[in-house]
Amino acid sequence: MMAVVAGGEANGASSTAAPAPFMTVTTAAPAEHANAEQQQLKLRNPDGVSEAAIQDGLDLYHSIMACEDPELKGALQEAMQVLNDGLRLYGPDQLIGSYNGGKDAVVIMHLHRAAVANYCVQQGEAFRTKLIYFENDREFPEVEALVADSVKRFDLELSRYKTGFVEGLKQRMAEGGSEKCYGFVLGTRKGDPNCGVQTSFTPSSDWMPPFMRVNPVIDWNYGQVWGFLRDFELPYCSLYDEGYTSLGNLDNTFPNPYLRKRASSAAVSDDGGEEGIEEEYLPAYMLSDWSLERAGRGERKTDSLACELRDLDTKRRKVRQARSAGLVVIGDEVLKGKCQDLNTAFATKKLWEKGIPVGRVAVIKDDEEAICDEVRRQVQEFDVVITSGGIGPTHDDITIYSVARALNQAVRENKEMVEKLLDLVGVERASQLTEAQMKMAMLPELSKLRVAPVAGEAAWPILQTENVFILPGVPEFFQGKMTVIADHFLDSRPMHVRKIVLSADEILVVEHLNQAVEAHPNVTFGSYPYYSNPAFKTVFTLEGDNQEDVVAASEALEKSLPAEYLIKVVADDDLKDI
Repeated sequence: MMAVVAGGEANGASSTAAPAPFMTVTTAAPAEHANAEQQQLKLRNPDGVSEAAIQDGLDLYHSIMACEDPELKGALQEAMQVLNDGLRLYGPDQLIGSYNGGKDAVVIMHLHRAAVANYCVQQGEAFRTKLIYFENDREFPEVEALVADSVKRFDLELSRYKTGFVEGLKQRMAEGGSEKCYGFVLGTRKGDPNCGVQTSFTPSSDWMPPFMRVNPVIDWNYGQVWGFLRDFELPYCSLYDEGYTSLGNLDNTFPNPYLRKRASSAAVSDDGGEEGIEEEYLPAYMLSDWSLERAGRGERKTDSLACELRDLDTKRRKVRQARSAGLVVIGDEVLKGKCQDLNTAFATKKLWEKGIPVGRVAVIKDDEEAICDEVRRQVQEFDVVITSGGIGPTHDDITIYSVARALNQAVRENKEMVEKLLDLVGVERASQLTEAQMKMAMLPELSKLRVAPVAGEAAWPILQTENVFILPGVPEFFQGKMTVIADHFLDSRPMHVRKIVLSADEILVVEHLNQAVEAHPNVTFGSYPYYSNPAFKTVFTLEGDNQEDVVAASEALEKSLPAEYLIKVVADDDLKDI
């Protein structure tokens, strides 16, 4: 069921007064005429829209277009262009903003009403800004209060639905005329879990009703969101001043732990412990590492979590018996040639010694989207995935959050890791840890801290979540942890190998090799030419997990080759010792 709520008492307007057929608004002088006076325009007002609300929106529009802040100017102008295009295509009645009271939704609501006010001047008629709101029984009261205040203050027309998102959209479009074309203004930004490859204008998915997704702030970052709201002194939900940085509902949202005030604000009792006072948090706009925006999101319902834990146990057994592996090397310094990648060779050798071939190695820049996409691909393709780099305390260490996002996990404060950090730093309370130290305790919610069963081996725990091991990029630490993983957390699978050394050039024996490859699909063949060695010219290698298959393939290949080409056949695949 839908309930339509419209303002009507905005800025003191009386809800009982008869609608005025016209209104008068004041427009700013054109920028190219600095000495020109402001103009007053009369607008038709058949729906009795609040004159004060239109004037406020128009003033905001002119302030936005006059903004010279280098961090905001381009973003604001692009956002207004998107909304102006949306109004031109769909009109004010079919361009509908999605409003849920979150910071991004608040931004687009203000941008939307500013664009509509400018559209009213262009058309000579007043229109209300149209919004849609989906009710949630577990919504924060502060969000409900903001939504109600916004409707009243800015004379907005808000359609409320108690259904799900898709069903609500269907109802709204049916009530407005399903034969019409609709655009829905969304607060989606790149990096959001549902963003994907969306742009400023993106058609809805095929499982949704047909409409255009209009994304004015798709390229904005966290800092620009707060820069706009605070520089223009626009109202937003009070929860953001209490340390919340991303709002869901009462069941999955809590203050961002990175904004928790440190020990200076905590009272200490006589026995050295902290007294029972409420924790205090800095406001959302003071978050220094924007990649941590969603650190206060993600608590799951008990039944869902229990199900995932059962699945996780299966995945961990699969890791123990892994038969394939992928490697993700993360770091701009590797791609720029500033740091030599020593970890790939070490990891692939260790895994091969366990009989686990590496099927893919990817070197990825310090970019959340790129890391997330690569990890998501590899966890679906391989039994075990190893990541290298990007887990320190600095701004570009984003591997933890990228992996969590790839696995659809929230990032939560891990109590076991907090205890280890307390021991390491030599303090007694979490509030005594620095922000950088606490960042290291924020882990994917289904993480397991694994330690070597042998004392002295890689004493600091190894982080595993599902079938991903998240390792540091420093070779000394990576190699120590990789050794523990290979020695203790992965079962061995014997690999049987043969090496055939030949005196003939590769071109003379390639046909024999091709026939063997086709006849023995369960064996992996390799061919390595040597151009400057007087003793031999070509080396074939054969590998497989079934000894009989490897022996049979080797014997068949040997028989097919001219006897004078054969130098030796040995049971190893070492190319350094020939």
